[in-house]
Amino acid sequence: MWLTKQLVQKEKVINATSAKVTMSDKNVVCTTGSEEHRSLSSYAPYGVCSVPPMGTQVLILDSEIGSVCTGTLCDSRQVQSGELRLFSQGGAYILLKNDGDILLNGLRITKDGKIIEVEE
Repeated sequence: MWLTKQLVQKEKVINATSAKVTMSDKNVVCTTGSEEHRSLSSYAPYGVCSVPPMGTQVLILDSEIGSVCTGTLCDSRQVQSGELRLFSQGGAYILLKNDGDILLNGLRITKDGKIIEVEE
């Protein structure tokens, strides 16, 4: 029985691969990497919803329900450790700063609610 459990556990291999998005529309993502994926579902934290644009590097995870897109490669050069940045392909952004301030498309909102225009 112990041997059977060991063999079954070894069969549960989860593979993750990186791929580029070749097509995205609403809730469907297609990618090309070490293999081609069509009609992948995208998963993200609750309350965050996005569709990765073409050319974006994504992580594909094989699961018991099939392959899924688990997220995009992050470029963290514009944030410090502990900060959060939300952005769109069109250039809109929100940056939650460590000092409590919020940067919103060229405006700084201080943690006290004061709005300051920022030159970028």
